[in-house]
Amino acid sequence: MSKNKALIFARRFFHTRNPYEAAVGAGIPPDRAALTGDQLLDMPAVRKELEHLEKTSPRDVSSVRAGLARLAFGRVNDAVRLAFDRDLDPKQINSLDLFGVSSIKLQKDGAVEIKFADRQAALEKLAELTPDKEKASDARQLLQLIYGRSDTDAS
Repeated sequence: MSKNKALIFARRFFHTRNPYEAAVGAGIPPDRAALTGDQLLDMPAVRKELEHLEKTSPRDVSSVRAGLARLAFGRVNDAVRLAFDRDLDPKQINSLDLFGVSSIKLQKDGAVEIKFADRQAALEKLAELTPDKEKASDARQLLQLIYGRSDTDAS
């Protein structure tokens, strides 16, 4: 693995906190991304870059916006896999993208209950953070088209 790819991975991991997603973003093929992402987190150069980013990068509105976008538009495939695949080992579970999951409960009968973050609420917050009023208006119109209600109906 080149040092350049490792640093790209570190920067992407810093923002996403997801080794699979960061590895794919660094150019690792999806079928190897989960394993490679975990391996990259153990590399001294990656750990050093992450420490540097933690010390020097401010958490600003763009980080909040990125998190809300992940909640609003993120995939839930890994959560579904967790619910149905009883043969996952701890390392595989650790590599799952569960960013949009708000809670997981194992029922007495062995069923798994997974609750997801509220996508509509994330979209509404994204609209509020949009600095340009015209863009915010467009986002609100999109929400109304999707959910069939106006902002005044939300409570």
